[in-house]
Amino acid sequence: MIDRKISQAARMWRDGHRTEEIAHAIGFSISAMRSCIALNADLFPRRSIKQIEAKAAAKSPSPPKAPLYDGIPYGRLTACGCQFPLWGDDERYNVETSLWCGAPRASDGPYCGFHANRAVGPGTRSEREATRTLRKMAA
Repeated sequence: MIDRKISQAARMWRDGHRTEEIAHAIGFSISAMRSCIALNADLFPRRSIKQIEAKAAAKSPSPPKAPLYDGIPYGRLTACGCQFPLWGDDERYNVETSLWCGAPRASDGPYCGFHANRAVGPGTRSEREATRTLRKMAA
């Protein structure tokens, strides 16, 4: 299980994803992901900021796919599949060619963990502080 997550992370690293994106996609904390990168230096070659920015600029405008899932047509989407659309803002929905993620859903909501993190975002600073305060009060 861990080996599969590390190979998935290495694949995302080569594709130019940020450390934070990779950590969220595979379910690691950011510090655990950084430790994983340090311990597996052969799988995670050093990158410069210019390399990361160049890969980000070269990416297509369509939404990113969840790792290991290429998308499926709506007719094959199951009740437990991620409903994140995989077409860009400039494209129109087409029953024959438009794809949906289809990865297994997270415990709640219509999206897989990868797309749920992308759809929600980190929140505003005050929202993050409120969450921290509530956790401290509950402990």
